Amino acid sequence: MKKLSMFLIVCILGMCGCKEAGVKLEDENLIKVDVTQPEQNLKMSDLFSSIDYVKLETTEACLIKEINKIISLDGNLLVVDLENTSLLLFAADGRFIKTIGGKGSGPGEFSGIEDVTIDKAGKRIFVWDARTHRILTYDFEGKYVENKPIGFSAEEMEYLGDDKLVFYCDYKSNKNYVKDDSRPNVMIYDLKNGQSTPYQYVNSRIEMQELTSPFSALSFSGNGYVYCLQALSNDILMMDKEGISRTLTLYFGEEDMERRQ
Repeated sequence: MKKLSMFLIVCILGMCGCKEAGVKLEDENLIKVDVTQPEQNLKMSDLFSSIDYVKLETTEACLIKEINKIISLDGNLLVVDLENTSLLLFAADGRFIKTIGGKGSGPGEFSGIEDVTIDKAGKRIFVWDARTHRILTYDFEGKYVENKPIGFSAEEMEYLGDDKLVFYCDYKSNKNYVKDDSRPNVMIYDLKNGQSTPYQYVNSRIEMQELTSPFSALSFSGNGYVYCLQALSNDILMMDKEGISRTLTLYFGEEDMERRQ
């Protein structure tokens, strides 16, 4: 299932949303979407100034089953293949360079890959091995640095800056963090001190099987923020290294708001 950039989603909804001249101050965090308008077809040229196609080298050493994520890495391309449990580094022209890490239980190896993100300034690659609850760190050359065990379950991960990672828990139980019959949907992990901070508690009776979405919940915007979509409320959290800085709400009309309450 393809994962779309949350920043791109916000841009598209912004273009499709209705523009009202008299928006009230209390509505400044609402992204209004006029669902009564006919569906609009957007061209790629409406969103991007140019598009380059790169043909990736394919040999027995670098076969790809499914591309789940592509990350720009100092001019190279880091390809994440969850199906093959592999990280492949390619040059910008598509030439295969090397494999990073590998499946196994030894140093620098992972049992599975749930998500991958990078610290561009610190030139670090973070791999989230959800099966063993570990964060594995590599440098941009693919050299293994360290791994850190964490005590919760999560689906997605992005780097916030200042040695902090944000995780989307996808309504997993995480019983150690339950309070008042609710559990956190978002966790921030501090790599410096190993501290985990829970956010966005939801009712424990809600099962993740009840929710279906074609989108990735977390997305790095490039402006220092990570956006997190809350499927139950239509809220989009703007998060930075200090935590949640702002909450935006996708507004599809009163009927949709009442249905979600």
